[in-house]
This record gives sequence, C-alpha cells and structure tokens, in this order.
Amino acid sequence: MAMQCVAVRRISGVRIGNRRSRRAFTLIELLVTVVVVGVLSSVALPNFLNFTERARYTEAASDLGKHKTSLVAFRQESGVFPGDRNIAAAPIGLENDWKTRGPFNSPYDYDSYANGSGCYVQVVFFGRNGLRDAAANAVLFQRPGTYTQVNAGGVVLGDDMVLSLGTQPVACQPSAV
Repeated sequence: MAMQCVAVRRISGVRIGNRRSRRAFTLIELLVTVVVVGVLSSVALPNFLNFTERARYTEAASDLGKHKTSLVAFRQESGVFPGDRNIAAAPIGLENDWKTRGPFNSPYDYDSYANGSGCYVQVVFFGRNGLRDAAANAVLFQRPGTYTQVNAGGVVLGDDMVLSLGTQPVACQPSAV
C-alpha cells in the first residue's frame, strides 16, 4: 500500500492546510453530545420505569397464584375455605404459606363469605398506591380468574389486582379477625 503524505505549504509565513492541530472538543461538539444524551435518556427512562412496574405486577400475579394453590390445598384437606381475616393477615391455617405483603409493600387481602349456596373467595392485591380501589365485601367476579384494570362488567379496580375463585359449593369458616 502506498502511503499518502500531506504537505503543508507556507507562503510568505501563512500556513495553508489545517490551521491548528485538534487536541480537544469544541464547545459546540460538547453541547450537541449533551443534547443527544438528554434526548435518548428522556425516551429510555419512561420505558425502563414502565418495565419495572410491569415486573412488579407480574410478581404479584405469581404471588396470587401461590395463594390460590394454598387455598385449594386447604379446602381439599379440611373441606372448607379459611375464614375471612383483616387486611395483610394470613388466613388461619395458612400462616406459613401466605405472603401478606407484595411488591410496592402493598398488602394482600383475603376475603371469603357466604354467597347463596356456597362460599365466595377472592384475594385482592392493593397495587402501587397501597389502597384498596376495588369494592370491599362484594362479589366482584363470579368466574374464577385473575383480573386487573376494568372487566367487561364495568367493575373498576384502579391499580388493584383481584384473584377470584368464584363461589365454591362448600361452606366458609366463620370470619376470624
């Protein structure tokens, strides 16, 4: 390969070619870099925060699934569902298998009460704000499942998540406060 040599000519003391050697960034280059980094940060940060919030709700859904497994096992062993308890209290008999607080340090509330010919069972996760937005002491969902936001029937949950086991054809234990 042939090397190219760039010669700098001097005509009467004036240098032609590069006026000076570049050893540092100019102020304009630094400002442009700061603006580009700022724009990229403003785009990426909300997506990152949304991702972490979704991950926490996924953790809460996993916890609700574990609660469901514990409740079904309790029913199979004893023939009834545990009695209703205060907010952030594990049902009697499930103290070792029950997580009372979830992501955002929000409580899980176990509800069970007689409904017609059976026992209505649900677990409510209070969500990011730590407050119960879903109606209390009410049958929210007859069909078993995990519900978030608003369902087709118009039940407003806010940022809560509800695990409904529906109305089960067994008796409820009395409430234990």
